[in-house]
Amino acid sequence: MRSNHPLEGARRQVEAATPLVTGNPETIIDDLIDASVREEFDELTQGEVLRRAAREVAIATTLVAKEIQKRSTTSFDLVELISTLLSIGRCLAVLPGAFDQAISLDAADQKRFGTKI
Repeated sequence: MRSNHPLEGARRQVEAATPLVTGNPETIIDDLIDASVREEFDELTQGEVLRRAAREVAIATTLVAKEIQKRSTTSFDLVELISTLLSIGRCLAVLPGAFDQAISLDAADQKRFGTKI
């Protein structure tokens, strides 16, 4: 199911730009993220899932930015990176709110279940 959360929108934008910065038209974010980041989602609370999703976007944003840095030593068209740079900026803008929301969800779960999650 596709989410309308700003974090998911930002991730989709980075996903679209990832092939440009890696130089491989078939590259997707999943290729850049370690599989261990995705394990055991079914057993997690909503706050934990959101925190992991935000973490994944943060990792992907960092990896794409590093790929841009690698390419900066070679000649490339800066115009082709504009959408990527805008996507990175959007990711950086929504990440604090996503982490804050994850903390709020965890606090609500702690209150509801009387446990520390």
